[in-house]
Amino acid sequence: MKKLILYSLLACATVSMQSCLFSEEDLFEQSSADRENASVLELKSLLTSSTNGWRLVYRYGNEGMSGAANLFFKFDANEVTVASDYATSSYTPGQTATSLYTVQSYNGTEISFDSYNEILHAFCEPNGYNDPGLMGDYEFIVRSTSENEIRLTGKKHGVEMVMTRLDDTLDWTTYLAAAAQISDDSDYNLFNLMQGDQKVASVMREGRAFLLESVDENGTSSYAYYPFVCTENGVKTVEPMVCNGISMQNFTWDNATSTFTCTDEGSNVKLVFERPANYEKYLGTYHVQSGSSSFSLTLEVKKDGKSYQATKTYYLSDGGTWTMNVEFYYDTERDDISANGQVVGYMDGAAVGLYPGLRSGGNFYSTLETVFEGTTTEQDGQMTITFKNNPYSQLEMNDWLFIYNSGGYRMMTAWENPVFTKVSD
Repeated sequence: MKKLILYSLLACATVSMQSCLFSEEDLFEQSSADRENASVLELKSLLTSSTNGWRLVYRYGNEGMSGAANLFFKFDANEVTVASDYATSSYTPGQTATSLYTVQSYNGTEISFDSYNEILHAFCEPNGYNDPGLMGDYEFIVRSTSENEIRLTGKKHGVEMVMTRLDDTLDWTTYLAAAAQISDDSDYNLFNLMQGDQKVASVMREGRAFLLESVDENGTSSYAYYPFVCTENGVKTVEPMVCNGISMQNFTWDNATSTFTCTDEGSNVKLVFERPANYEKYLGTYHVQSGSSSFSLTLEVKKDGKSYQATKTYYLSDGGTWTMNVEFYYDTERDDISANGQVVGYMDGAAVGLYPGLRSGGNFYSTLETVFEGTTTEQDGQMTITFKNNPYSQLEMNDWLFIYNSGGYRMMTAWENPVFTKVSD
């Protein structure tokens, strides 16, 4: 009897397994390879179907919180043409660059821009030692598709992004140039969030992100990040910005009043530029002590509430002159002044850069991704500013070296560990 029951159970199990196998075979009529190949072909067909291309709201920075850029893509069978509204030292918004792309299937369908494209890869390359750059992606996992929208996730950093079909009538160059201009014109450090005539909060701007301030019961400030993308007439935050029960996402920009106006239905909200209280105190003329020599330097307004410009002219040995322009900026978080590595002029067609170094040792770091951070002290009515380089001050690299490369590195001039003392407004 026991044997009979056992055989009966085995028979039932065999029938059940056969039934499952037949059901699975009916469910997947194609092999996994065939299904993957079909998804690749379907995606390529979708990408190439848009006659004017696609717009990707490209998020960058840690968790995509540093900001967003407009990237336009036009796909053909194997190549893609790309344009952006994000300016770099070598790229003007609206210009195009063409490279290869691939659609393939690994753990899902992926789009890879793995051949070099100067526009896209500018977001992905590190700036140097211990500086990851903008932390962007050039490989994307496809999450979902529809006729007019493709949802992606960056393969390396895991940031979600959305690509939408462009209208056939949209002119790439006009739109991207306008968006870039909005970014530049509205690039102020600080805004007041106004609801009607009432100030609700302070909003800082860093790159292409708003930082909404909140203050707890102990008076401690904290900031929530809201990255935004520029449009042809304003900005749109990636996620709605919420404050005091108000939800805001779409804004137009008025350059005459330096104001963002929220256009969301039922909103009565504006972001109004506020000049930081201590910005103006750095305007004026300084006595600059540079090693054993000294000179006079005047800081003037470059971008109101944000930056300053100093012009300095030198006499050359051949009797000619050379003029450079150095930009300083008001550091809102530190309530002080600083200067980034930058191009300050040109000599013999070569860019003259501001680099950190040690003149006496003949050493310098050939990177512009650096900052000379100022520390201001005021005593007996006299204001003095000293500078330390970040990140090279620990190596005594606090001299400002103005260098160009023309058949070898050549130095135009140097400010040796400069100390600025204000002498007049």
